[in-house]
Amino acid sequence: MSISSCCNNPNTSSHFGNCTEIAITPPLALTIEELVADYDTIRLEASDKSLITGILQIHSMNDKLYITDSSLSVIFIFSKQGKYLSKISNQGSGPKEYIRIGSFETDEANNRLLLTDSFSKRLFEYDENGKLLKVIPLSFIPNLIASDKSKRYIHVNSTSKDKNDRKDILNNNIHIINEKGEVTETFLKDATPNRIDIRTACATSYTEDKELLYMPILSNTIFRIHNSEAIPEYSFKNLSGRKTVTAQEKKELYFEYNDNNIEQAEKDGYLISCGSFLSSDSLVFLDLGWNTLLYTYYSKTNNASITINPNNLQGNKGLCETFSAHPKAIEDNSLYISIPVEQAAYVLPLLPTGNKLRFFFENTNENDNPYIISYQLNTKLFSN
Repeated sequence: MSISSCCNNPNTSSHFGNCTEIAITPPLALTIEELVADYDTIRLEASDKSLITGILQIHSMNDKLYITDSSLSVIFIFSKQGKYLSKISNQGSGPKEYIRIGSFETDEANNRLLLTDSFSKRLFEYDENGKLLKVIPLSFIPNLIASDKSKRYIHVNSTSKDKNDRKDILNNNIHIINEKGEVTETFLKDATPNRIDIRTACATSYTEDKELLYMPILSNTIFRIHNSEAIPEYSFKNLSGRKTVTAQEKKELYFEYNDNNIEQAEKDGYLISCGSFLSSDSLVFLDLGWNTLLYTYYSKTNNASITINPNNLQGNKGLCETFSAHPKAIEDNSLYISIPVEQAAYVLPLLPTGNKLRFFFENTNENDNPYIISYQLNTKLFSN
């Protein structure tokens, strides 16, 4: 456990001028039983209209779970108890249809859903139940579009740069979009000029007061998007024993199909940040590393962080195989993971006798949807 501190941002005069410094420490040697305090299981209703190919993303908003299917063709909406409610399934080439889902975000500040289609260059806006509200043609090929309490459309760089030839988009990470789909403002200069074909798992989240949070690829900072500024909200203090990538080294890193120098940088001892994080009112989760993973959890209540290597957890093998999965969503102090049916069958005989997860997996069948587990960390880890 490491106590975090405040860091000053001398480059802004905003009243958000202080950021929280999160310590990235060497991974703790923990058992899974020490890490996870409790968990709940969710069985998603499986019917002809709600069968899921695989779970790519999970979003949580207003007591609903929004599941991005791995086929990138449909968004399923379930209650938190797993009851099927509705879905967004408008794939096609018509004026109100998308060719393929490029990104999907919940707009917590305005109770709406934002979906982009990079093929048709359009933004689709839905209400929280999946009813289509509007379709906005865009003047560029989108990566990810989110929003905030100002109801602005905020486009962020979160994937390959080969899609755009516009310098205002390539050279900056944040782009404000108007109702006509036009870029009206750009800021937060891109620090990685080379091509990096990496799709960030979770590049955005929200502050407690519903302003957008964003972490660029290879960055050690999570920014709050406030008016026309990107203000450091969280910064990483690298105490992991690995080397920190300098600003100049960041400019030299690249990742293209069949060719990259990022893997070698990690082998050379550098800590790689892939721009993936989750944030709630209680907790921040950071996904660090490339092939050698580090998960850092920061407790806002305790102002302290812990780091683990998910592949080196000790304890019951079945529980380790389950809870080492990458979290896909966060709400309050709960982290959400998804478990495919095949994995449940694999871990079942490894789980302890009498364990509630074993009982849950014993009552499954091959036609089930993937399972969702929400778990809470042992808070004592943040106070030791």
